[in-house]
Amino acid sequence: MAMEIYAIKHKNEEIRSKSRSGGIFTALTDYILDDMGGIVCGCKMEGVRVAVHDCTNTKESRNLFRGSKYIESNLAWNDCFANIENYLKQGKKVLFSGTSCQVQGLLGVIPQNLKNNLYTVDILCHNIPSGKVWDDYLTWFEKKVNAKIIAVDFRNKEKFGWADHTESLWTTKKVYHNKYYRDLYALGYISRPCCSQCPYKTVTHQSDFTIGDFWGLDRVEKGKEFGDNKGISLVLVNTNKGAELFNLIKNEVEYIPANEADCLQGALVKPYSYDVENRTKFWSDYYSRDFSFVVKKYTTNEILARIKMLLPGDLKKRLRGK
Repeated sequence: MAMEIYAIKHKNEEIRSKSRSGGIFTALTDYILDDMGGIVCGCKMEGVRVAVHDCTNTKESRNLFRGSKYIESNLAWNDCFANIENYLKQGKKVLFSGTSCQVQGLLGVIPQNLKNNLYTVDILCHNIPSGKVWDDYLTWFEKKVNAKIIAVDFRNKEKFGWADHTESLWTTKKVYHNKYYRDLYALGYISRPCCSQCPYKTVTHQSDFTIGDFWGLDRVEKGKEFGDNKGISLVLVNTNKGAELFNLIKNEVEYIPANEADCLQGALVKPYSYDVENRTKFWSDYYSRDFSFVVKKYTTNEILARIKMLLPGDLKKRLRGK
């Protein structure tokens, strides 16, 4: 089939507010759970330092799969792929969501005769960063504020809006909002080098659905009216099976059609790139200096803070919060 492309937002505002983008993942998985009596497999945080993949047949547990996690997920944590195969052998419908490479890995091990009951959703992915940096960041921050971190949100949409990328860290004392880790991640230096050669940075995917944030919505006819900074999902429907499922959940969402030119963004065009010399310097600094030095040198939060110290009062007010 020809790929279908949509901008989508869930009709239920509460669901959309709890979702990273427009709520398409919840719409798809609600149908799998409620109408098909199936299983959903996705990524959740196990504590605050580790991301894992798990399977569930309840909405309560499924809700843990919502939201962005900018660290690598452990697929072996609960024998994820083996469990999926067992569910499929029992005749259950299963929806798996993960990065493109994770979806390809799953499709490579599931026997062909079981794939009719398997739905796959790949998440648009910039790159996969080092889990060590995330762990070191949390350790550094806990020492900085003298409190234990008990919950995290990599992109706090409810407080800062869909277009913003502010992480929130809840501690035993208070909640902190910043962009330290976001800035390190955005540089690309903390990501796996193999991600710079990712073969899935294209509009052609083997999954049933490809989903992500719909950046550049103003390129779509009626896109400006459709957007509201509460979250819009980009959805590529890649297969006939995906199209059949999408038709079954259409009443739960609002959507407008788009084309390939409308939806192009970095993760659909080419792998991320980085300057080898600068990346080498970063890791040299990382292993030879403390984490505070890395934060001050490589994140804009600290750079902006230093600039504000030198500005007259009226300019400080204009920059406040940026």
